[in-house]
Amino acid sequence: MNSGKEFNARAWLEIDKKKIISNFREIQKHVAPLDVMAVLKADAYGIGADFIAKLLSGHGVAAFGVVELDVAARIKDLGIPIHILGAILEEEVPIVVGEGYIAPITDIRIARLISAEAIKQGKAAPCQLKIDSGMGRVGLLLKDAFNMLDELCALPGLKIVGAYSHFPSAYQDPEFSEFQVKTFKEFIDFSKTKGLAFDFIHIANSDGIHNIASAIAPPFTMVRSGINLYGEFDIPGKRAFQIQPALCLKSRLIALKAIPKGSSVGYVRSFIAPKEMLIGTVPLGYADGVPSQIPGHGNFYIGTKKCPVVGRVSMDLTTISLEDAPEAKVGDEVLCFGQEHRISEWAQLKGCSTYEILCSLGKRIHRMLV
Repeated sequence: MNSGKEFNARAWLEIDKKKIISNFREIQKHVAPLDVMAVLKADAYGIGADFIAKLLSGHGVAAFGVVELDVAARIKDLGIPIHILGAILEEEVPIVVGEGYIAPITDIRIARLISAEAIKQGKAAPCQLKIDSGMGRVGLLLKDAFNMLDELCALPGLKIVGAYSHFPSAYQDPEFSEFQVKTFKEFIDFSKTKGLAFDFIHIANSDGIHNIASAIAPPFTMVRSGINLYGEFDIPGKRAFQIQPALCLKSRLIALKAIPKGSSVGYVRSFIAPKEMLIGTVPLGYADGVPSQIPGHGNFYIGTKKCPVVGRVSMDLTTISLEDAPEAKVGDEVLCFGQEHRISEWAQLKGCSTYEILCSLGKRIHRMLV
């Protein structure tokens, strides 16, 4: 399509609205009767939280999960509950309480701060207990959570509406994940003896939805979906239902030339032409998130033609072989990833997660809904 050219963009990320909605509905169908939280961390992994929140707001999304308060501020007018995931800073407490965001209780110190601020503002602050059942980052260790519950329940101004935890290894280590579910459920049962009736109980992320069936059944009330919304997965694993790739990274040829045998391409002359070759140049590089590991291993595409990346990826430019696309011309559209060429291919080349690839896409790449 020519939408990128209309914006004078050298590179653009096409965000397919229909596919995202379709993916969301597939997730809803699979986890019903549980609700679905759309996770919009890191500005929806760099895709644009505003776009995604507005898109899903009319399709039954139960909540949005964010980390940054500026993202929360941009989507709060949609009227859908906003859960602050992770942890909050002391100076963020007045905003979180004032806006009515659902705050994470990650330790007794932050619980006391939220309590004091809620009293100051004359509000009941909705909170969730963040339980560390195996991630080892932030949150109440299970043994501590049991012991702290009386004090937490006694703090004025706190309205404890939920509890949640997180899988570090839903696919690679299902036995440990099942242990997490078991111990977390024991905590939920214990909480009931203290008079707590949680509205939100959740542990399943995208991989958990597909691989840990016990995490999408009662007593859990919700799942958290992020990467699956875009038809992608973090790692290989069980696929409980089908989702469609909804993102395409595109650019266009900015130059092409025939080079003789023995000519070098790119910095440090890392590629030497084994014969006369037609080389195309695409105006995006590592500053835009193209992995430096892609030359010699990955491809861009012009139409249905595979164009291997050759030569070192530069800051602003990437070079490709046009041997199989000799009819190519300057201005032709280039597919970098998308459709059947999944983002996970780049992640495998780089040795990272699909999340990291998405979050590394630079600001120069125009984001556009299609």
